[in-house]
Amino acid sequence: MTRIAHISDLHFSRFSLAPTQFLSKRWLGNLNLLMNRSKDYLNERPWSLIPTFKKEGITHVIISGDLTTTSSDAEYTLAKNFVDALKKEGMTVFLIPGNHDHYTKKADRTKRFYNYFPMPESQEGFSLEKHGVTALPLTEGWNLVLLDTSYASALTSSNGFFSPALEKNLQALLQKLNPEEQVILVNHFPFFQHERPKRRLIRGEKLREMIASHPNITLYLHGHTHRRTIADLRPNGLPLIFDSGSTGHKKGSWNQLDLEQTSLKLTSHRWKEGWSIIDTQSFTFKTKPWYHPGLRFKCTGCGKCCTGSGFVWLQEEDIETLSAHLDLPREAFLKKYTRQVGRDLALIDDPGSDDCIFLKDKKFCAAYEARPKQCRTFPWWKGNLESPAQWEEAKKYCEGIDHEEAPLISVAEIKKHLD
Repeated sequence: MTRIAHISDLHFSRFSLAPTQFLSKRWLGNLNLLMNRSKDYLNERPWSLIPTFKKEGITHVIISGDLTTTSSDAEYTLAKNFVDALKKEGMTVFLIPGNHDHYTKKADRTKRFYNYFPMPESQEGFSLEKHGVTALPLTEGWNLVLLDTSYASALTSSNGFFSPALEKNLQALLQKLNPEEQVILVNHFPFFQHERPKRRLIRGEKLREMIASHPNITLYLHGHTHRRTIADLRPNGLPLIFDSGSTGHKKGSWNQLDLEQTSLKLTSHRWKEGWSIIDTQSFTFKTKPWYHPGLRFKCTGCGKCCTGSGFVWLQEEDIETLSAHLDLPREAFLKKYTRQVGRDLALIDDPGSDDCIFLKDKKFCAAYEARPKQCRTFPWWKGNLESPAQWEEAKKYCEGIDHEEAPLISVAEIKKHLD
C-alpha cells in the first residue's frame, strides 16, 4: 500500500510594500491579502500537517498548485521551506503550479516556480517545465501524470489554459505509457467549467474528451475551487475526481489516499482545533484487460484462419443459418457437412486436406455470409487475448492483425464478440 496526502491551495503569503508591485497585478493580490486573505489563510496551517503526516505514515505528498499568493520570491521561499521539510521527513513530494504561482507576467516569463522547484524529465522524455506535462512512476501498477495549465492571466482573471500544444503533448505522453498501468492525473484546475467564467479552464472540454478516451486514467486530482470534492464519474466514462479543498485555509482540508493496485481508501481531514477525520470512503477498481486501449484488426479475406487441422464448433443458430444458406434441410446438412466429436458438433474437414470444408482455392469461404459464430468472432477468441504474447502468436497466421489499414477496435466492441 502507498499512503498519499493530497493537499492544495496552500497560499503562503508575504505582504509587500514595494512600489514596483504597481507595475503588475501584484498590487491587487496584496490588497486582497490585506483586506481578506490574511485573516483566512494562515502560513502556519500547512506546517501543522507535518506531525500528522508522520503519525499517519504518509509516504507521498501531492500538491496540486497555488503554493503562493502573488508569486513573489518571499512567498516562494516560504513554500520551498515547507516542501523541503516534508522531504527531510522522508516523504516524496510531487507538485505543480497553480494560477497564483504564475500570478504576474514576470513570474510566468521567468518560470519562477521551476526555479524554486526544478522538475526531473520523465523516462518518456517529457518535462513539466518544457512540455507542460510529465509522467513519474508512483507505485506498482500506477503512474502519476502532472499537468501545468497555469499562466499569467488578466488582472481580474484566474483562468487556466489547456492549450492546443499542451493537448498534443499530453496525448503523446499518454500513448507512451504502459496501457496496463493506471494513471493519476494531477492538474490545478477542474476540467468541468466553473460557474464563474473568469475562474475556468479554457478548453477544459478538450481535456475532458482526452480523459474519456483513456480509460486507464483512474483518478483526477485538482484544486483551485477551495471546495472539498469527491465525485465518482466512472459510470459516465470518466475517472474518480478529488479536490482536497484549500489546505492553507484556517478551516482547511486535505485527503489521505491509501492506494493499492485494485483498491483505494479515501480519508478526508479538516482543521478544527487540530486535524480531524470528517469522511472515509472506499473504492475498488476492476482489473482492466491488457488490451483495454483497443486492438487493430481488418479481415483481408486471406483464408489462413481456415487452413490446417482443428475444429469449427457449431451452435444451434449456426446449423440453422448454414442450412438456410445452402438451401438444405437440417438433417441433410448435418449428414453432409458435420461430424460428432464427443457431445459436440463440428464441421467436417475437406477430404483432401485438413482445411475447412467451405474453404475454396485455399482462400475463399464458400459460406462467408453464413459462417459460424466461431469464424465470425475471430480473432477475438479468449486464447488469442490471454496476453500480448498470444496476440503476437495469432498475428503470425493472420495478416489482418495490426494491418496497416486496420481500424482500432474498442475494448467494448471486442467484449461483444467474447460474450
